[in-house]
Amino acid sequence: MVITLLWISIGIDGLNAAGIDTVAVDMAPKMSGTITGIANSCSAAGGIVAPYVVGIITQNNNTKSSWDLAFFLSAGVCLTGLCMFLLFGSAEVQHWNHSSSSSDKDEDTDILFERNYDSTL
Repeated sequence: MVITLLWISIGIDGLNAAGIDTVAVDMAPKMSGTITGIANSCSAAGGIVAPYVVGIITQNNNTKSSWDLAFFLSAGVCLTGLCMFLLFGSAEVQHWNHSSSSSDKDEDTDILFERNYDSTL
């Protein structure tokens, strides 16, 4: 039963990958790598802190109620992130994606893709 539930939860978790992986590209195409790196670093911090928090909650109190508290705390953190994105998040291109310097203008970068190569060597 436990293996089946884990299998289902991992499958459902995979459904959100399309949204998570594309929101950085939608928000700021020029800085999507940086945004993804920052987001992954923040999520990794949760993986570092979580075992310590669970250890504090369950230390000398390894009961069902202490584990319930740990799982409800985890669910609360996930729901808080969801609500923050639903209230304040957007996948619209952000104003800080555009640069005012002439070297970063789209016209200048398009030249890279419009080169005429000499076919006669």
